[in-house]
Amino acid sequence: MSTPATVVCRTDSDQSHINTLCLCSCAGVLLEKSRTGTLKAGTSGDDIKHIHEHLRRFNFDLELCNSTHIPATDSDDVKHDHWGAFTTRALRMFAAHPQVNQEAPAIVVADGSALTEAIARKMQQWCSQGITSPKNYWEFEQLQVSNGIAQKIDAHG
Repeated sequence: MSTPATVVCRTDSDQSHINTLCLCSCAGVLLEKSRTGTLKAGTSGDDIKHIHEHLRRFNFDLELCNSTHIPATDSDDVKHDHWGAFTTRALRMFAAHPQVNQEAPAIVVADGSALTEAIARKMQQWCSQGITSPKNYWEFEQLQVSNGIAQKIDAHG
């Protein structure tokens, strides 16, 4: 499997339109491995490194960091290409992440302990559409903060 930063584009055309699909070079491999159940908590190696790279590209850096130190540092998961508690947390947060822009909503209910086919498909969607999470939660246009009775403010104040 190669570095996920490498993007491969394929153009298919028919009489009515042209479709261009851009996927990182490991999108298909991650999807295939998600079907085998081999990518899960406790495993290590290049495949886990590629999952970390995807999560970082999607702006889940903080979830992969050990924030008990100031400033936050890479967790042992990232340092050793290992799937531990930090990877589980980041993958769980990614799976539950709401719609960012105009992409189809894809909230996946998962505990983050394994790369499921649904999570791998969401990774493919984010890669192909160049989707990233806003670095700050208040940048979400959909955000609505409420006192439990009525909405007080939205993401734009």
